[in-house]
Amino acid sequence: MLAIEEKINEVEEKIDKWLIDRLDSSIPRNKYIYHCNLAFIDIVIDQKILFTPFEKHYLFSLSYNTHIAHLKLKEELNFDYSFDHALYAFAFDMILRGMQYSMLCDIFPLLHSGKATMRIEGSNIFFDVRSIPKKNYRYISDYSIRKALSYTLQTANGKFTNWDDEKIAMKLSDLYIHFWNENMIYSDYEPYSRLDWGGISFFFIVASMRRFNKLYKKDFDIVSLDSQKMMILLSHKGVEELRGFVPTTNDELYKMALEDNIYKPIGKGSFPKLSVSEAPLNSTKDGFIFANPLVILFNDSLETRFLNYLRKSDNERYLRIKDKIKERVIPLIIEMIKYKFPETVSIPNFHVKIPLKKKNKRECDLLIVDECGFALYLEIKHFYYPQSFCETKKVDAELTKALEKMPDQLNAISENWGNIKSTYRINTELTELHGIIVSHRYLGYDVEIDLQTPIVSAANLYESIAEANNLREVFLGCKEIDDIYPTVRFIRKELSCYFAGYNFNLEIECLDPLFEISLIKSYREQIYRNVTSTKPKSFDNISDLAHAYLEEFKS
Repeated sequence: MLAIEEKINEVEEKIDKWLIDRLDSSIPRNKYIYHCNLAFIDIVIDQKILFTPFEKHYLFSLSYNTHIAHLKLKEELNFDYSFDHALYAFAFDMILRGMQYSMLCDIFPLLHSGKATMRIEGSNIFFDVRSIPKKNYRYISDYSIRKALSYTLQTANGKFTNWDDEKIAMKLSDLYIHFWNENMIYSDYEPYSRLDWGGISFFFIVASMRRFNKLYKKDFDIVSLDSQKMMILLSHKGVEELRGFVPTTNDELYKMALEDNIYKPIGKGSFPKLSVSEAPLNSTKDGFIFANPLVILFNDSLETRFLNYLRKSDNERYLRIKDKIKERVIPLIIEMIKYKFPETVSIPNFHVKIPLKKKNKRECDLLIVDECGFALYLEIKHFYYPQSFCETKKVDAELTKALEKMPDQLNAISENWGNIKSTYRINTELTELHGIIVSHRYLGYDVEIDLQTPIVSAANLYESIAEANNLREVFLGCKEIDDIYPTVRFIRKELSCYFAGYNFNLEIECLDPLFEISLIKSYREQIYRNVTSTKPKSFDNISDLAHAYLEEFKS
């Protein structure tokens, strides 16, 4: 047993050093990062990698190559962005190798945690990975959202064919901004405002949409368009003009808002802790800024990207903002329930006694009871997608803990029903009680599927409320996630790759094309309505927001 563990560590050490050792320290840093972005665009568009399971590995590769460039390469005084054929060929190979490294980075933590085994036959290495309960939940959820976003932009592009390019870019940017359903307000972007941060973000979204429009008109033929024309490149003068898009008169706040969008490596280790999607701007010593429009457009929402960046670079600020967002979730759910089912009673932030526990009094998040005595208890979490295996393991442990606590909490609610009934003036006996765990986005990876207690995203819950005719149907709608996601078919194939002196035999999974066809078909009418909609894009109060959610998800 010890011998195989030593061999795993030996192989892992070799693969962790292989790419960074290949990187020639004489290459200028920004020129290398720029050419890695060109290679990324060419590969992802030409090979149709967007929205496939491979995409996350290529994004990791770009993040990894950017990170090791900051660690090993010296930054040049003057940024030379002219195309270098030899450097491009090397960067292209490093992006491909980085993709392979990403796949291996998914395997080795599973080996260390006993969820996979490794077999060595000469220079060939084979893996046997045990079944992970929610292995593809994140991909399916992300795919559904992001594919709909891409289809929305393409539908809009086709509809606006007769418009001039700048008008199209502005309209696409407006659609993009309002595509995401987030719960952040102006004061969340402390110490600057949402307008300040949004001014910078909107500037780069418009710039990205100009390039998306060009790509669409070329029918996504990146060879005829040229990836250099896709890159966003601001000279020192262009960066000065960016200042005009930010309303604050305080130059220090402007610089802070800009810095919160600029990539800076975290830590001295070779594994990247920050994704380029979380800080997509690259700055140079001589005042240039360059960015990749695919990284900006086709990852997470602006708000999620912002919070993920803060979580890693300014955790104190992140926790303050996260807590404020979580506090707004419960009132929003209550308002939606009240509007949809006026006879229900909602009880937020209440306490119950837990029998036979040291801390026998526990605060509970939200209990909803209908006129027939059917009740739902909602445990509210606010988990963003973890980026590393360690983060995933930690958040999975939190979700598992919440699942394990749920029976005690439901039992305590039942046992304390008399007190709850009199305190909150409920006029019915408890006839049925179920629990739901509501996470912000993340539904778990190595977390068991509990047939009694579904884990759903806030969007899943809102949709279930909108579509339901009663509280029981809200619960059944939430349970559908665990009924549907495990049945989504993936096609498995063997992949052999040479890396660090070994020939690794991996298994890859691709989404069944029939699922993609059915998804687009189901979204087509809804997307067309959204593109042509004249509904308001902002709301004055939580009541209006709740009603807008209900109308959107009901359609």
